Amino acid sequence: MSMIKNYRNTVLLIMLSALFCLLSACSDSSSGDKLVANAGEDLEVSLGDTATLDGSGSSAPEGVTLIYAWTVDSAPDGSSATLTNADTSSPSFAPDILGEFVIRLTVSDDTDRTAVATVNITAEDNKYYKMRYVKVGSFYMGSDDGISDVGPLHLVTLDAFHIDTNEVTVGEYRKCVEEKSCRPPYKNSSLTVEHYFDNTAYDDYPVVNVTYEDAKNYCDKWGKSLPTEAMWEKAARGETRYYYPWGNEPDDGKANYNNKKTDTLKVDSYYQGVSVYGIYNMSGNVSEWVADYYQKDFYTSAPATNPIGPYMGYFRVIRGGNFTSDIFAVQTVARDSFPPESASDFIGFRCVAVSGE
Repeated sequence: MSMIKNYRNTVLLIMLSALFCLLSACSDSSSGDKLVANAGEDLEVSLGDTATLDGSGSSAPEGVTLIYAWTVDSAPDGSSATLTNADTSSPSFAPDILGEFVIRLTVSDDTDRTAVATVNITAEDNKYYKMRYVKVGSFYMGSDDGISDVGPLHLVTLDAFHIDTNEVTVGEYRKCVEEKSCRPPYKNSSLTVEHYFDNTAYDDYPVVNVTYEDAKNYCDKWGKSLPTEAMWEKAARGETRYYYPWGNEPDDGKANYNNKKTDTLKVDSYYQGVSVYGIYNMSGNVSEWVADYYQKDFYTSAPATNPIGPYMGYFRVIRGGNFTSDIFAVQTVARDSFPPESASDFIGFRCVAVSGE
C-alpha cells in the first residue's frame, strides 16, 4: 500500500508540475524564449500628416537581435502610400487617401523564426491638406503705377487663412461630379484638347470651364470658400510688394503665360515661380475666380481690414492671368472681371479656409 501511495503522490506531483508549467508558460513556451511581435496601438491621422508606428514592444530571447519588416497589408482603393524606414522599429507612414490602412509587422531572427502583428491606421479628412498658411498681418495691396483699377497702393490687414497650394485639378473636381455634389464643366474640352475633363491623363491639370457658382459650390462642399481679392493678392505677393510671385521682373521660366505653351500645364508646374508662401501658379496657367464683385474704383474706398469687396455688382473678379495673358496681366496686382454665369477655357479657381469655416 505504501508503494501505491508513493506512486500516486509522484504522479500527482508530475501532474501539478505540468499544470504549473502550462499556466506560467515555462519551458519552451516562455515569452522569454520566443519571438513576440507588437505593432503598437491603432492610430488615427489626418490626411496629409505622417504617423510614426511603434514596434518597440516586440521582444526576443536574450541575446537575439530582432529583424523588423513592416508592410502595407491592405489599403483603400487607389492608394499608393508606402512606409519609410520599414526595416526599423519605428517607421513612418503618410496616408495618401481617406480610409483605413492595415500595416503588418513581421519580426524575425537569424534562425528564421518569425512573429506577426498588425496595426490599423485610419486616415481622416483634413481640410488644410495641400494648403499653405498665410499668417495674420498687413501688406500693401495695389499699385500707384498708373493702371486705373489697381490703385491706389494701400495698406490692408488680414486675419490668418489657409489657401490651396495649387489650383483645383480636373481629378479633384471630377470626383465631386461623380459624387453628384458638383455640376460638370460647361464642356469636356480645353482650348486645344478635345478630351480634357473626361481623360484621367489630365487629372493633375487645372479644371476649367466652370462658372463662378460652380467654383463657389466646390469650395463650400469642402467647408472652404473662394478667396477674397485681398486674400488672393497677399498669397501671391506676400508683404514684399512684388509684381510677380517671385520678384519684380517677368520670367518665362517661372510661369505659363504669353501663349508660350498654348494651353494649361500641370498645377505643380514652375516650382521656381512659387510665391513667398510656396503657392504655385499665382501668375499664369489659368485665371482664378475670387469672391468679390468687380468695381473699378473700389480701392479708393476699400476697408483697411479684411475687405470683402463691394456689396453689390454683377461681374466677379478674376485674378492671376492665364496662359494667353501678357506680362502685365499676370502681375500680382492685375485685376480682371468676368460674367459669373459664364465659363471659359482660361478660368479655374482655388479655395481658402479660415477659422470658423
